[in-house]
Amino acid sequence: MIVVLDCFQSSPRDANTNTTSSYLDLSPLYGKDGKEQQTVRTFERGMLHNDTFANFRICGFPPGVSALLICFNRFHNYVAGQLYEINEGGRFRGANEDHDLFQTARL
Repeated sequence: MIVVLDCFQSSPRDANTNTTSSYLDLSPLYGKDGKEQQTVRTFERGMLHNDTFANFRICGFPPGVSALLICFNRFHNYVAGQLYEINEGGRFRGANEDHDLFQTARL
């Protein structure tokens, strides 16, 4: 059996159909669904685990691709940390603090 490493997130039904958007897609970092997201999140202050990304397929790409995702990971954690420290107008409080920080840092 030959396994082809697909560089796009293709549809399982039709390999000619790309299921991602034409815009910058960070699903390799954050995951394509909630289950993959849980593998990279710390669930504390909106942070990601250090130097991780959600899509294991990236390991088959040139090392620069992984390095770029790690840079995005570190930038996400920096932004989430700044949002937490500044907390303008007390926006991030209560039970949803982690979720709100995570989603805002993704922007």
